[in-house]
Amino acid sequence: DFDIRENRRKARKELDEQEPALLIGSVMCTAFSALQAMNEQRRDPDVVNRELVRAMVHLRFVCELYQMQLDNGRYFPHEHPGGATSWKESCVQDIWAHPEVERIINHQCQFGQRHDSEPVMKPTGWMSNSPHILEQLNRRCGGTRGICSATGTPHRHATGKVARDAAVYPFLLCKAILVGLCKQLREDGHLTAGSCGFTTWNETR
Repeated sequence: DFDIRENRRKARKELDEQEPALLIGSVMCTAFSALQAMNEQRRDPDVVNRELVRAMVHLRFVCELYQMQLDNGRYFPHEHPGGATSWKESCVQDIWAHPEVERIINHQCQFGQRHDSEPVMKPTGWMSNSPHILEQLNRRCGGTRGICSATGTPHRHATGKVARDAAVYPFLLCKAILVGLCKQLREDGHLTAGSCGFTTWNETR
């Protein structure tokens, strides 16, 4: 629970000690959704403000962790809905402005996102300093008039329970991230043929 300051401190410490090759950030998105913004006028302003403050604590925190990954030459993908207002927040913009960071938007129906066997498009933004991860993730639906190009059937709208269930990454999306990471590690000299595991960052500096 990153609402708790001590948990955030522990996470920073673990990140510093474990030096993970990849840190995946998927922050709470409700407070930043376009649909939520449309309904704000009908909600208690104090509740709306508390939700935003809480969400901003999380967003600033993960951006701090991304900066740690950047500073140490390691990788991260940040995931948030393509239309989320969080993309305009200064902490996200600062990471995005880094020369090694780029952003794409994909459609999760192309990675097997389904609800009751029906495709869920879910346009999703991805920001990362790994070109190979972004390349693997960069797939969009080519269907027209609400029809999914992957299944030939209509998309389900990502609202309510459908949206909650779609928060879970489908298998093919996880695979795409891992394939991209392996390619990136090989290109940057952290994975070599015949070796077990990968060369650490300290050994390649």
